[in-house]
Amino acid sequence: MCGTVIIDKGYVDKECGHEYETVVLRGNLQFVNTLEEKRLGIETILNHFENNPQPIMQKTLKTDNVFNTVTVLKLGILDITGKKGR
Repeated sequence: MCGTVIIDKGYVDKECGHEYETVVLRGNLQFVNTLEEKRLGIETILNHFENNPQPIMQKTLKTDNVFNTVTVLKLGILDITGKKGR
C-alpha cells in the first residue's frame, strides 16, 4: 500500500512559489480479525481524537457484538518520508 498526505498551503504571491507539506507512507495493510485487536484499534482512535472518550465508548461499544459490524485495518509501515517546500 502506498498513500500520500498533502497539506496545500497555496501559491506564494510575488515569489512564483507554492507552499506545501507532504508525507508518503508505504506498508502492508492487514485485516484485524480478533476481538481484542479490534477493540484496541478502536479505543486507540477514540483516545486520540476525543477529549473525553469514555462517554462515547460506553454509548457505542456496549457489547462485543459491535465489533462484528466493523472492519478494522492495520497499517504496518515499512517506509515513511516527508517533504516541505516553497
